[in-house]
Amino acid sequence: MKTIFEIGDRVFDIQHGWGKVKEIALAQIYSVIVDFDKVRESYTEDGCATKNSLIPTLSFTEYSLQGFSQERPLSIGDRVFVKDNEDDYYIVGYVHSFNSCKRPVIKTRVGIHTWDCVTTDVNQIPKHLKC
Repeated sequence: MKTIFEIGDRVFDIQHGWGKVKEIALAQIYSVIVDFDKVRESYTEDGCATKNSLIPTLSFTEYSLQGFSQERPLSIGDRVFVKDNEDDYYIVGYVHSFNSCKRPVIKTRVGIHTWDCVTTDVNQIPKHLKC
């Protein structure tokens, strides 16, 4: 096996930041050994953190996970809470559709509109604003 990494390379991993390749042990599954500030990690020869990983995380350049989210996207029919600007309280609504900008269109007791303040978690609503 061959790796693109060499001993002494400065490398980046999103979990650990910048580190330095300290050892290459090609006979092992995790052949690239990297020292970071607080931890030593091992990678496959192609820079994956696990042998089952499909995406390498070890890089010669810094990168980010811009746009990464584990917040579940809204679906039609989902119950949501929207802030009613007239009386400053949150009211219950349901996702009716999505507009051309992919913003949810919410159906509430006051009609069908897009709303700026939408949440699916009642615990995120300040107590003084709950109906």
